[in-house]
Amino acid sequence: MKSLIIKDLYKKYGDVEVLKGINISLQAGEFLVLVGPSGCGKSTLLSTIAGLEDIYKGSISLGEVDITNLSPKDRGLAMVFQSYALYPSMTVRENIEFGLKISKYSKQEIETRIANSASILHIEDLLDRKPSQLSGGQRQRIAIARSISREPDMYLFDEPLSNLDAKLRVKMRAEIKKLHKRVKKTIVYVTHDQIEAMTLADKIAIMNKGVIQQFDSPINMYENPCNLFTAGFIGSPSMNFIEVVINKENDKLFINLKNSNGDDNIIYVGNDFENLDNYIGKKVIVGIRPEHIQNAFRDSSLKDKLQNVEATIEIQELIGSDVFLHITLNDTEIISRVSPNGAKDDGESISLHVWTKKILFFDIDSEQRIR
Repeated sequence: MKSLIIKDLYKKYGDVEVLKGINISLQAGEFLVLVGPSGCGKSTLLSTIAGLEDIYKGSISLGEVDITNLSPKDRGLAMVFQSYALYPSMTVRENIEFGLKISKYSKQEIETRIANSASILHIEDLLDRKPSQLSGGQRQRIAIARSISREPDMYLFDEPLSNLDAKLRVKMRAEIKKLHKRVKKTIVYVTHDQIEAMTLADKIAIMNKGVIQQFDSPINMYENPCNLFTAGFIGSPSMNFIEVVINKENDKLFINLKNSNGDDNIIYVGNDFENLDNYIGKKVIVGIRPEHIQNAFRDSSLKDKLQNVEATIEIQELIGSDVFLHITLNDTEIISRVSPNGAKDDGESISLHVWTKKILFFDIDSEQRIR
């Protein structure tokens, strides 16, 4: 296992900067997911790590070795592509052994490595088939097995599940998680799917416009986003954002979340937000996740931390275990995640409970979190 250190990395295409001062420190054996919208630079960053793209300035180190200027074949990496990149005229066995033959391993060593990788990915019965005879999930397993057979220092995955259907993606996510536990190697994984990021990663780097917005653990990314972008990107459904004014009366800070009928919903803010005093009388953006606006909380210890909001249900979406209620507060449509047995019909009024300790505040101009 080897660590990955990226320092002040910049990448340009002509005069256009596509990576702007990337810094990442990943411990040996950790699973890093690069996530962000299309065009944010995540695949370009992966390509610079692989050596497929030159960088403008900065450095990349794997363990104690500076690999910035090494050719791809000398970096000790293996890459799994979105398109599988299998040779259609070769059998599965031949696809796996092709790179091993080029590396001039002995016949016995090649057979041992093929057997080991096939066992890990459970593809022993597919070795004599051609790629055209395999499903998408099987082809992706072959591509991963080919990478495992090389026994690299680090694995790079470029959106490996994007061509699979939803059910198969869930299954393959679990397989990749198991794979990481077995091989115990450092992995850098690119995806646009924040569910993949949350379920697979030890660390997540959220990117936007060539900049890492936040580098953190999945749970801290979810509970403590540093700005509006990360708060809105992680979570499904996305975090609700509502424009409010911070008010103070009798030494108590509060906000007003008017419903669609114009009725007041006064929410008192705790003393955990000492910097909110600087925003009294000013507009800020409140962030509340859908699950923190519920019709009932199972944990009775939360009772003193909940405040009521009266709202009107506009539409609802049943997804089985939960119902998403669309309501309006402060002229903003938001989503509440409630239990099915407490849901009402469209157009009816409902009393909801807000977990005030989970409310986040963001500066309306800088979009940074107010602590």
